[in-house]
Amino acid sequence: MKLKNFKQFKEACRELGIRKRRQLRFKPNDQQRVVCICKVDGCPFRIYASKVNKRDPTVQIKSLYLKHKGAKVFVLRKDFDYTIENLKAWRAKSQALKWIYGDEGLQYGKLLSYRAELLRSNPGSNVVIWRDGRKFLEFYVCLGALKEAFKSGCRPLISLDGCWLKVTDGGNLLSAVAIDPNDCIFPIAYAVIAKTESKETWSWFIDNLGYDLDIRNSHHIAFMSDRQKGLIGAVKDLFPEAEHRNCVRHMYQNFKQKHKGKALKDLVWNAARASNKVIFQKCMEALDQEDKAAREWFNNPERPFQSWTRALFRTNTKCDMLLNNLWESFN
Repeated sequence: MKLKNFKQFKEACRELGIRKRRQLRFKPNDQQRVVCICKVDGCPFRIYASKVNKRDPTVQIKSLYLKHKGAKVFVLRKDFDYTIENLKAWRAKSQALKWIYGDEGLQYGKLLSYRAELLRSNPGSNVVIWRDGRKFLEFYVCLGALKEAFKSGCRPLISLDGCWLKVTDGGNLLSAVAIDPNDCIFPIAYAVIAKTESKETWSWFIDNLGYDLDIRNSHHIAFMSDRQKGLIGAVKDLFPEAEHRNCVRHMYQNFKQKHKGKALKDLVWNAARASNKVIFQKCMEALDQEDKAAREWFNNPERPFQSWTRALFRTNTKCDMLLNNLWESFN
């Protein structure tokens, strides 16, 4: 590679160092040659450049080794030769993001147009916008092809999950996800809510979901969750006869806060994987012999046995899943 002079070569090296988060220096540095090296002692990084000839200012890179040794550097103010306050940097970044992605606040004003386009391009879909006057509250989407495919080819097991949205205005994403015949992720519906998760928001979401999936008799349907705030009560009110499973991994995370050890862990998971009532009962008896306090922990009515062990799951769902991992991956 050739550059017009040593100044351009040094600027290119500094830019490389900033991009790779490395501090570089030039030694030796004279009118005929420049060597760029890393400031970390013993680092093999090296770029050697010299003039093509004494009369020509053109500089050519003669040799280089670009691998570094040691940790990256996250303070590069000296390389920029400029220091600003954190607040000013944050404001500049926010303005730059607005130029790139647009103003998030203004995009809420396009939701009605977005809803119209979803309904036009996806016949049979249900798109609901919940507003208080002109203030946005919730936005629900269930595409027609997905809900029809769920009713015709998926097991009647639906996982409900929520997660925070990392945007300026905050909010949450609620989702209903199933598994297809190949046990892969199959999203059914989702909603963006401006509020935090609560019984009111989950009730609104589940009510729309029940309408889309034609859930009139809740005996045949099963839900799985991590027991989000307000979710248990919402499901119980709207679908009182439905089966509601708890994610065993989430339940065990709460369990091990007070009851630690591999022995207890193995007993809990053996009980969850038990294929019939007899095996499940033996696992619980073994847990009682190992630690009576740990066994008492499961007597809480908020975690009934039929919500987390295969031995007591209803058989109409034809699904013995114990974890919520697929749905957390979707979120």
